[in-house]
Amino acid sequence: MIRLLLSLLLVTICACSTNMQKPNLICTTNSYVKDIKKCEHMFKVDELNCLLRFNKHDLSDWDNFRKKTFLMAVNLKNDYSMPMSEVFLYDALMKTFYAECKFKIGAGAINKVSDARGLIQWTRRTRKKLNVPEDIHTRPLAEQVDHADQYFRYKIWAHKMDVCKIDSVIDIYCIVFAPARADKPIDYIVYSKGKAYSQNRGYDTNRDHKITKREIEERILRHYD
Repeated sequence: MIRLLLSLLLVTICACSTNMQKPNLICTTNSYVKDIKKCEHMFKVDELNCLLRFNKHDLSDWDNFRKKTFLMAVNLKNDYSMPMSEVFLYDALMKTFYAECKFKIGAGAINKVSDARGLIQWTRRTRKKLNVPEDIHTRPLAEQVDHADQYFRYKIWAHKMDVCKIDSVIDIYCIVFAPARADKPIDYIVYSKGKAYSQNRGYDTNRDHKITKREIEERILRHYD
């Protein structure tokens, strides 16, 4: 009887090992604009969950980054009861990261004017406040996600955001770009005067000297049309 049970257990283990193969992923490069047009919108939650089965040594740098971003999405949704699905939140985070740094590492991930650096363009002031390494822009993208998660949580707390109203790509992007406006309506005016407007006037598509969340969203999503 014991031998029979051991045999059945061995068969079960072998079957599980056979099924637990590395995910056959379409997206394996850092060219996210190209990738998202091909497959990111078609990702199923089970495919992303498949990444969670493997440690970082079994995955490429790119898939480790995707895994960490998906984990960030899952944890944010669970911890704050965000209304969007894990996959939608993952997609919004990836668009935000791309809009900020184009997934570049090194000197290409530094804004030469403001000295903002890395995945979400941490400013000098934010780096100091949140203990973000000065060389954050040189770290692997997967490692930077940990600091991005810390930043999101801090901003949600600091601005007392109504997370029930954060349900779109632009809402997620604004947590980085203009956190005080993240939970505001789509036509809310983000900037209308001063240095902030001057630095971002490229978003003012209708040239009315006002930048709305809708205008910013249209500019960001233009990459994926």
